[in-house]
Amino acid sequence: MTKYNKKIRYLNTMQINYLWKGIFLNILSAFLFYFATVMVHQGIKISTDSDAFLYAFYRYYFGSVLFLFLVLFKKIPLKLQIPFSILSRGVFNSIAVILFYFSVELGETNRANVLNMTYPVFVALISGPLLKEYPDKNTWFSLLLSFVGMSLFFIEPLTKLLHQIIFADFLGLSSGILASLAIVALRSSAKKYSSELILFWMFFIGVVITLPFTYRKIFLLDKFDFFYLLASSVMGVLGQWFLTISYKFLDATKGSIFSSFRILIALFYGALVLKESINLYSILGGILVFISNVFLSLRKK
Repeated sequence: MTKYNKKIRYLNTMQINYLWKGIFLNILSAFLFYFATVMVHQGIKISTDSDAFLYAFYRYYFGSVLFLFLVLFKKIPLKLQIPFSILSRGVFNSIAVILFYFSVELGETNRANVLNMTYPVFVALISGPLLKEYPDKNTWFSLLLSFVGMSLFFIEPLTKLLHQIIFADFLGLSSGILASLAIVALRSSAKKYSSELILFWMFFIGVVITLPFTYRKIFLLDKFDFFYLLASSVMGVLGQWFLTISYKFLDATKGSIFSSFRILIALFYGALVLKESINLYSILGGILVFISNVFLSLRKK
């Protein structure tokens, strides 16, 4: 074997290793995001003092401390004036997470996660008027699949008049809509600023928004509350970090596809382990949302 062939083989091996590293980190982030919501659901269930606001606050507080350290360590300039795109990203993301956590608190983790993962659909819809990226025929087909999938999630609650689940599902869907606005803002800010700076401000803005609703409860927690709060916060922040790192090894298409595996994780873990309600409608609805996200990821643009 010539030196040239050995070099090509070495480069191909490196590319494969990078690919698998990216896939591992991306899927790991999906697991972490989901199990962070499991901690929220289980922790609030056994506690009388904690709620979705408190879990969101701890997630943002832990994240802001971690990324402040990274910003200072990398000597990234930190100005007190927050750029509008980063501010928009932080505000929309914070409200989306709060609604998402309330959906998990009031409903079930599988339904909340699937409905939250509809955000790629809304990104495709709002990209037209905001970013001049209008949907093509394939995109419209993907959107149709996703909307059918969403509708299937509301069939059983509506027929059985399960008002609490309907409200929780509405919160989960609303979190997906707001998350799409946060993604659009991220696309604008990512062109100008480092990921560490964007993530720091995102978490810091979340602390500012959630603190007025939580400051009286922060020091009234017992050890069980603190365990679930810490576990959920660490999983949520590490999931965000690993997701960011994974895109160094994956392109946007592959990353979006593997991130959508959270839908399947939520459906089957919620049903098999947490014994959450699941039926043909929710299974089919979740699969349609997953397929829609995959198709949207495969767009040429």
